[in-house]
Amino acid sequence: MTSTLKQFIELDNTLDAALYLAKLFNPTIELSGYHQLVADLVSDCQVNQDKHTLQDFKQLVRCFYAEQLFTSGNAASLNSDLCLVDKVLDYRSGLSVSIAIIFENIANQLGFNVKGINFPGHYLLCLQLGQQRRYFIDPLNGRFLNYQQVCALYTLITGEEEMEPEQLDTADTHTTIVRLLTNLKAAFMDEQRFAQALQCVDLLIELCPDDPYERRDRGFLLHQLQCFKVALADYQYFIRQCPSDPAAQLLKLQLRHLEPLPVVLH
Repeated sequence: MTSTLKQFIELDNTLDAALYLAKLFNPTIELSGYHQLVADLVSDCQVNQDKHTLQDFKQLVRCFYAEQLFTSGNAASLNSDLCLVDKVLDYRSGLSVSIAIIFENIANQLGFNVKGINFPGHYLLCLQLGQQRRYFIDPLNGRFLNYQQVCALYTLITGEEEMEPEQLDTADTHTTIVRLLTNLKAAFMDEQRFAQALQCVDLLIELCPDDPYERRDRGFLLHQLQCFKVALADYQYFIRQCPSDPAAQLLKLQLRHLEPLPVVLH
């Protein structure tokens, strides 16, 4: 399972990797149908492919958001349907990263140089025109953002006044899929779909084996699924790796009062 996902990542095809994830959680979907749907979107959003000017790009943005009606989700809480790319294509509603994956693929097929930016709290898109001209786009609505607006968004999200230049580095496929999986994990946890959230964590641990926070999350999910001994090992790993983290301190205290769940014999 993970090896196939890694193959898509190595091929640098973010959309195919995201669709593969969608099929993992819904094996009944036909990926060929979604590839055709994306091909139809590319055809519907055709622009002047000889010039690729800013005006041509704005025409693509209008088509994608005003005519094809892609938009942000209106759910009050995080929803897994907003993360799964098949559902986003079906309902034209998603999170910033899931919509960005679709738009980036279409834009690049049409000859534009569009990349994602793994911006904290709000995934962004970037259009590169020539060597110097760089434009930032909010994937939820297609709105263009200047540098000052991006800095203000950073401060709003993080509370920090200064934004380091690397915050605007473009994201590779690995980074984007990790971001998508992290959102999907959080959505499944919010929906109390712990088995599916555990699938996300297992994939994240394969992709980011040195991240102790994924081990902490896996411990929590295994505990919810009554796999106490395995959960305890993950909790202890997190505490060893992050001893000064406030969450580790609290978890260490909680573990003193945890008892193994009873073994059920069948």
